[in-house]
Amino acid sequence: ALPILGFMATGKTTTGKKLALALGNLYKLVETDQMIIDEAGKTIPEIFADDGEIRFREYEISACKKASELEKVVISCGGGVVLNKINIDILKLQMKSGVWGLAGGSIPVAILLALKYIT
Repeated sequence: ALPILGFMATGKTTTGKKLALALGNLYKLVETDQMIIDEAGKTIPEIFADDGEIRFREYEISACKKASELEKVVISCGGGVVLNKINIDILKLQMKSGVWGLAGGSIPVAILLALKYIT
């Protein structure tokens, strides 16, 4: 698994799509925010309004666990993933590539670095 971290709206999904595309059919993109929405059956604002931030962070931990157990994936992590050390530990434990992508920088450079370590 190749996790991509960054603040909200810094291009994690865009970077992840480009990276997965660059890797051909080998890797697919998964997004922790979408996994949370799917599990909760609600949008993220609805989760915060109805269930609160603590419950949202529990969903986030669950999404990190599930995503990190998948094979050959680029993980676009929600902006708040880095707020919880549990999430970082989960992602570190399961990732195979030894590379962390950081969105908000140079997408081509991030892709080249990832390709160097994945292939």
